[in-house]
Amino acid sequence: IFIEKNGKLQRVEEVFASEDRLRNVIQQIVSSCNRIVNETVPIADARLTDGSRVNVVLPPVALNGAVMTIRKFPKEFFTMEKLIDMGSITKEAAEFLKMLVRAKYNIFISGGTSSGKTTFLKNYVSYLVANGNKVGVIENDFGAINIDMLILQDIVSENCDIEQIVGGSVVSDWKRRFKAKLISMAMCGYNRILVEPSGIFDVDAFFDMLYDEPLDRWYQVGNVFAIVDAQILKDLSEQSKYLLVSQIANAGSIILSKAQYIDQEQIEETKDILQNLLEDFKCDR
Repeated sequence: IFIEKNGKLQRVEEVFASEDRLRNVIQQIVSSCNRIVNETVPIADARLTDGSRVNVVLPPVALNGAVMTIRKFPKEFFTMEKLIDMGSITKEAAEFLKMLVRAKYNIFISGGTSSGKTTFLKNYVSYLVANGNKVGVIENDFGAINIDMLILQDIVSENCDIEQIVGGSVVSDWKRRFKAKLISMAMCGYNRILVEPSGIFDVDAFFDMLYDEPLDRWYQVGNVFAIVDAQILKDLSEQSKYLLVSQIANAGSIILSKAQYIDQEQIEETKDILQNLLEDFKCDR
């Protein structure tokens, strides 16, 4: 059993008596959420009554036995003031975001898994709706397990709608569905569209698509937010480095998440890592 504490994964002394006992617990949790998981359907996602997200993977997909993860969320969401106090975002960047909202820019949000995209998106959408905007949100699921839609359901209202794209494993299918969603939302009269690219294979592909007809007549990118884990690993693989650079290179604003778990010196170190990565890939920004 592992727990994440202060942003770090730690192993605890407690263990399950056997894998059968773990599977019994899994079945109790999954069945209480009206889900099914077994060898035929070895992957299941669920949401507990307190909002916690549960993911279960069984053999044959899980190679070393059953695995269950539970993600708990804070009872209170971070306000912009809290983010500033923690060092996740500067006052100047916060003011810049406010100007973008007032100017009615479209927003594109990117970031790695568990970096905080959905949490940021939920608060941002609530702010936009409270200020009289009609908002459309596109959740992307490109060949990945995605239950972010469940987290965002409570912001759905007359002035906010959420659409999900399940692209499977074929790039052409994802492009066709994504373009169809953008066309549909443009015709529905939304004045703000937010896209969370949970599984976008290449950020550049998103920009290229906006130049296709008829999207080029309806859309203009207002800004790109890249959500980056403040505790970024130093020994990233080359592929991970490329994906990270492709996101921050295209971003108008970079926001550090989980900054409350580290001190200012580590935050500055993270900034240096990002800057060095940009220089390594010959990116000048």
